[in-house]
Amino acid sequence: MDKKLAIASALLIGLASVGFLLITGIFDNRIKTNTKDNIEAVSRQREIADLLEKANSYREAAMGTSDSTEILKAVKASDDVIQKREEVRLFYYRASATYALNALLASKELGSQEGEELFKRIQTQKMDDLKKFYVAYMKKAAEATYALQKTIDDKKTKTISLEKTKSFLWYFCFLFHSLGMVSALLAIIFKKFN
Repeated sequence: MDKKLAIASALLIGLASVGFLLITGIFDNRIKTNTKDNIEAVSRQREIADLLEKANSYREAAMGTSDSTEILKAVKASDDVIQKREEVRLFYYRASATYALNALLASKELGSQEGEELFKRIQTQKMDDLKKFYVAYMKKAAEATYALQKTIDDKKTKTISLEKTKSFLWYFCFLFHSLGMVSALLAIIFKKFN
C-alpha cells in the first residue's frame, strides 16, 4: 500500500509541476501580449484625440476669424486688411482639415500614400471644400476611435478571462500538488507502522 501511495504521490506532484510550468508559459505570454496591444491602442487613441482636439480648436479659430471679418466689412475697413483676415481664416480651415487628416492617418484608416495625396489636395482647396474635408475626416477619425475603443474593451475582457482561467488552473495544480504531498505523508506513515 505504501508503494502505491508513494507512486501516486510522485505522479500527482509531477503533474502539478508540469502544470505550473505550462500555465506560466502559455498564459503569461498571452496576457503580456494582450496588455502590450492594449497599451499601444490606448496610446494611439490618445494621439488621435489630441489631433482631433487640435482640429477642433483650429476650426473654432477659423469661425472666430469669420466673425471678425464680418465686423471689418461692417466698419468698412480697407480691402487689404479684409484680404489678410480672409487668408488667416483660410489658414485656420486648412489647419483644421490637416489635423483631421492626421487623426485619420494616426487611426491607420488610410495608408501613407493616400494620406500624402489628400494632404496635397488640402493645400490647394478653397474654404468651402476645406470645411467638407474637415467634416469627412473628423467623422472617419471618430468612427476609427470608436472601433479602437471596441478593440481595447475586447482585449481587456480577454485578458481578464485569461487571468481567471490561469488562476483556476493554478489552483487545480496546487490541489494536485497538495494531494501528492498528503499521499507522500501517508506513505511515510504507513511505512513506519508496517
